[in-house]
Amino acid sequence: MNLPPTSSSRQELDYQQEYSDNELDTATNLNLESGLELTPNQQHLLTWLNNLTIHDTVSTNSPTEDNLVVNEQSWCELRSCSEKITLINSLVRVPELGNMLSQPLKRKLNMLSQCHLSDNKERLKALRTSISIGNRILCEFLVKHTDSHQVISNLWNSVRSRGCQFLGPAIQEEILQLALLALEDGEALTRKVLILFIMQRLVPHFPYQTSKTAIGHVIQILYRASCFNVIKREGDSSLMQLKEEFRNYESLRREHDSQIVSIALENGLRISPEQWSSLLYGDNTHKSHMQSIIDKLQSIKPSFNKLIQKLKVVLNKTPDPVQIIDSVRYFEQLAYFEMELVDGNICTLEEIKVAIDAVSFITIKLLTFHRYLYQKQHPESVY
Repeated sequence: MNLPPTSSSRQELDYQQEYSDNELDTATNLNLESGLELTPNQQHLLTWLNNLTIHDTVSTNSPTEDNLVVNEQSWCELRSCSEKITLINSLVRVPELGNMLSQPLKRKLNMLSQCHLSDNKERLKALRTSISIGNRILCEFLVKHTDSHQVISNLWNSVRSRGCQFLGPAIQEEILQLALLALEDGEALTRKVLILFIMQRLVPHFPYQTSKTAIGHVIQILYRASCFNVIKREGDSSLMQLKEEFRNYESLRREHDSQIVSIALENGLRISPEQWSSLLYGDNTHKSHMQSIIDKLQSIKPSFNKLIQKLKVVLNKTPDPVQIIDSVRYFEQLAYFEMELVDGNICTLEEIKVAIDAVSFITIKLLTFHRYLYQKQHPESVY
């Protein structure tokens, strides 16, 4: 696997070198350590990231495991990579910073720190984890730079265009529960009978929101999700029987939610797990549930490169006070590795260095961005 081609000719600065007080001051460019108690090593890491340049080495050979000789220089590179990951995780453990990151992202960073980089299989695992971290951070940047009201409006328009409808967290749950009540024992009903069954029981609780059309649009979500066995009848309406695996609320609800998320992804709409939890459940306690659905539907997501292009467009249209645009080249490096990565590849030390440098930079940039947003919303706070 080759290194991503770049145009810069400057060499990377060693983040472990000694810095003068003036050089350490450049870490304020990232606007992270202000008001925080960071160790000298953490400050060195921030300074190193400020001076980080693009790798311009392009491998022309296809290395094999046999020629990856771990010499003294290689061990220094391995230690350098491991220390960078460790320091990133130590920054994440600073409460004021770590609280800004999602649990899945913190788990991936921790997973990266557990990879033994002297082994090729472990380097490949670290590379895949780095790509996954980059993809998740890129999506977070996109979500934060998108007009949430417009995204939500586009979502419901897309749902309705498919003959489906989301009526609200409470009534949607009630309709699904009533559909389950009617069909959980394996009964087969026509769509009309099922809708009337739900209608009669729903009207007393939601008199102003209930209509046969609205209920039918909710049932259509389940139909699109292939939750029913459809039994066709000669000269009569088809019967709908709930498939056995969906005859409990948890699995039926998950399939319902997955269908709505897939509609969003098909239309390129980026919605965070927190937003999904609020939209579909009216609370913030279903973030993990929604994240697992998003992860399962990864194949529907646009490619890494398409997301990068989308970020460039967004950043050109909106203010960029923390210079997120500087992260684009590191996202591009990870996207390049994603395209080149296939089973059986050899991952060299130089390649894993590039990947870890990229992860280090974009993670710090994400922390910087979150801190900027917090300080903007709470100007009186020193945090």
